Formats: sequence, C-alpha cells, structure tokens
Amino acid sequence: MYGKLENGELKYASKIAIIDGDMIVTNPKDEDYIHAGYKEIVDNAPEDAEKEYEPEYTEEEDRIIVNYKEV
Repeated sequence: MYGKLENGELKYASKIAIIDGDMIVTNPKDEDYIHAGYKEIVDNAPEDAEKEYEPEYTEEEDRIIVNYKEV
C-alpha cells in the first residue's frame, strides 16, 4: 500500500498513478508509485478495537509509518 502525507493527512494511492504530471499509468507497479512520489505505508494498527485511537504519522525517506495513540 502506498500513500503521501499532504497537510498532515494521509492520502492513499489510487489504482492509477500520474507520473511527472502527464503520464497516466493504469494498474501501476510499485516502481510507478515511487516514481509518482508515493511512499510505502507501514500501518501498525492496534489490536484492541474497543478503544478509540488517533493515527500519528512518521515520514521517512522511503516510507510512512502509522502508529496510533489512544484518545
């Protein structure tokens, strides 16, 4: 799964990647997403589904890590 952080919100990549603003790739491969500026998402979802959580994002060079804090 790939995405971008925009204004503090995680935007997931769609099934179509737009590369360099003009090339449209349907059914993109991992390399296409990376070339389009997306990063791999590592989601550390909590195990306790009965509590309420808020996501916290850490952006690294090649990935976005999603951790959760209880609210």
